[in-house]
Amino acid sequence: MTIDRITIYTADIEKLSDFYENYFYAIRGDDSADEHTGTLSVYLKFDGDAVLELVEVKGSGGGARAEQRIGRGSFCIAAGSRKSVDSVSARVFREGYRVVEVPHATGSGSYEGLIEDPDGNLVRVTG
Repeated sequence: MTIDRITIYTADIEKLSDFYENYFYAIRGDDSADEHTGTLSVYLKFDGDAVLELVEVKGSGGGARAEQRIGRGSFCIAAGSRKSVDSVSARVFREGYRVVEVPHATGSGSYEGLIEDPDGNLVRVTG
C-alpha cells in the first residue's frame, strides 16, 4: 500500500500553496471546486508520487467542523541532504516563518529540522 495524498485545511489556499511551491518545489496541478461542500482544493505534486491536497475553508464551506482542522497537521518532507535541510530552514527563518527546531542530528542518526507553514502545520524536513 502507498499513501495517495495528505490533505491540509487552510483559510488562505494561495498563501499556503505559494509556501510549498517556493520552499519545497511542489508543482501545482489543477484546482478542484466542490459545489456540494463549497470548498476549493489545490493539488501539489512532489518528487515521486506524493501529493499534498490543500482545501480552502471559508465561512461554512467544508462542513461545520472544517475550520477547527486548520493548522493541525504534521508531516515530513525529505529534502535529500543535510545541506538542503539547513538551506530550507535558513530561508524559512529569513522570510519570517517559525523554525520550531533548528536542524540537528537525532539519536537515531538522521538529520532534521522542524518548521511551521503559514497555517501552523508542523513540517519536519529531513536530509
